[in-house]
Amino acid sequence: MELVKDALPEVLLIRAHNPLTLLHKALSIGLHGRTDEQCLESARIVRVALVEFSDRLAQVLKDDAEVTNALSQLLRAQNKG
Repeated sequence: MELVKDALPEVLLIRAHNPLTLLHKALSIGLHGRTDEQCLESARIVRVALVEFSDRLAQVLKDDAEVTNALSQLLRAQNKG
């Protein structure tokens, strides 16, 4: 985790926090010895963070695909002219 924690693009951060680091820490905490309620709360928190990260990642990938497509069209138009 130390090797990749700074590799995440800023656009994927959630309120200036790396979601992978946050999730790693949350999942590293031992669940044994905790009550069912505590485990369920941890699962809820992890779900919220994963959904937000997933939404951000999907948007970044969509944006990248749109830019790639636009550039391809511009280059084709230039090559024709």
